[in-house]
Amino acid sequence: MAKTSAILLSIALTLSSSASAFAQNREQDPLDAIYDQINAQARAGASAPLPVRDSRAFNQFMQQTSGNLNVEYANTAKSEAARRQDAMTTGSYEQKRINELADWEKSQIQNSTTHYGRSGRTSTRSYNTGSSADLQAVEANRRLNLSQSDDSTASRLQDNAAFAQGRDQAMQDVANNLRDQVLSTQSSDKPFGLQGVGTNLYVRQYGRPDANLPPVRNAAARIVPSNSDY
Repeated sequence: MAKTSAILLSIALTLSSSASAFAQNREQDPLDAIYDQINAQARAGASAPLPVRDSRAFNQFMQQTSGNLNVEYANTAKSEAARRQDAMTTGSYEQKRINELADWEKSQIQNSTTHYGRSGRTSTRSYNTGSSADLQAVEANRRLNLSQSDDSTASRLQDNAAFAQGRDQAMQDVANNLRDQVLSTQSSDKPFGLQGVGTNLYVRQYGRPDANLPPVRNAAARIVPSNSDY
């Protein structure tokens, strides 16, 4: 997806270590140098190799995190679509209620001005269509309430879109932060740091950079009540 490649450095562009680049970075503050190189290449779209010791581990991290981001983007889209549908349905029912109430108020005004009478043996009934001013007031109130309902629905839709955008951005920020931590671990002499193998958007694996870690496999856990038989 375009969004993933725009946030994480492209997997196709993150390959192999560079001893000369690493040696050059060590002449200044190592972490600042790494960040400068990452940001410069991200801006320029350069394909020069990053200073990583284990490109296999780093690429594994990139692939897993990219997949995690795609899942989170899909979840955000589904959630936003559900909230949008809820806002539209709520607005529709609200407008229906407003129209029904206005029609009832108009009928009350008209019925309250109906006159009954009797002349001799014949019953007579005459109608007055009601005060024109009262009916106009009901109609004006109807239009006002419908307009407010439209504004409320639009506001909910805007809030939902902003929430979805903020959630996606938060996921992107987490992925960027993880990428920088993995790169800093692989590009420095730290005895301990965040590892590429076993680290993704949901999991963090720490250890020595030179540790020979076993293959990582997906697992699932189930939480049950403490008094359960399972």
